Amino acid sequence: FIVNYIYFFKQKVLVFCMSKYKHEAKIELSKDIIEYIHDTFEDNYRQIGQKIGLSRSLISQIHNSKRDLTLENLLKIERAYEIPLSEILLKVTKDKNIPEKLKPRYKTARRILDLLESDPSLLEVFQREM
Repeated sequence: FIVNYIYFFKQKVLVFCMSKYKHEAKIELSKDIIEYIHDTFEDNYRQIGQKIGLSRSLISQIHNSKRDLTLENLLKIERAYEIPLSEILLKVTKDKNIPEKLKPRYKTARRILDLLESDPSLLEVFQREM
């Protein structure tokens, strides 16, 4: 259930990034992902870069909205920080960038993630049910 929800949101966020605001959305999303990694794991630009194979300078450019992350970079972040890309995208996507019709689904998925984070035993329940 949660996996299907997260996969759906991952696809919708990627489709949104392909819209007419593609470049701006990718830049903003990339910056938000770097900020999320920095805040969550307390890694500086050099540490983030080392973990995903990019220079500190490039991470800084991404954070300063001058460059964006590639799909390959996003997958490296997923592996390095052991957090699903779909979860990262769900957490960093700003409400203003979510189409109105999808906002209720994002809200539901975010509530589910919050519950799983607040009570890790629920994850075991979800996994048994799948």
